[in-house]
Amino acid sequence: NGVKQNWKEAVFWFKRAVKKGCAAAEYDLGLCYSNGEGTAKDLKKAAELYALAAEKKHREAQCDLGICYCSGQGVKEDITMGMHYLSLAAEQGQTEAAFHLALLHMKKGMDIEAAVKWFTTAAEAGHVEAMFSLAVRHSA
Repeated sequence: NGVKQNWKEAVFWFKRAVKKGCAAAEYDLGLCYSNGEGTAKDLKKAAELYALAAEKKHREAQCDLGICYCSGQGVKEDITMGMHYLSLAAEQGQTEAAFHLALLHMKKGMDIEAAVKWFTTAAEAGHVEAMFSLAVRHSA
């Protein structure tokens, strides 16, 4: 792309775009905080940025925020909120969210019907682990 990779410079520009309300920048800056790229690692700040982007219907941010809530990374663990954000993302076609939602349905009360629905959605979109999960269920 003609520019040498420089995470600190990227963070500088992401922050400027965030101030203008750019959902993609909110999400990408959240990733920088989550991974400690160009800035100190700060899971709480990452979750806050994902939340800003999720409010704007950014499906990757909804997925990552859902995972944050399910695992307690940067926010207090709250499976209900996690499922909420994963559902929003999955309904928009976010494959990883559909897969995680299926896993949660398997764990939370063993809702096999819902799990199979979300595994199928993810598998049909090319998610290999979802394909394997369906194969295991059909071979049992």
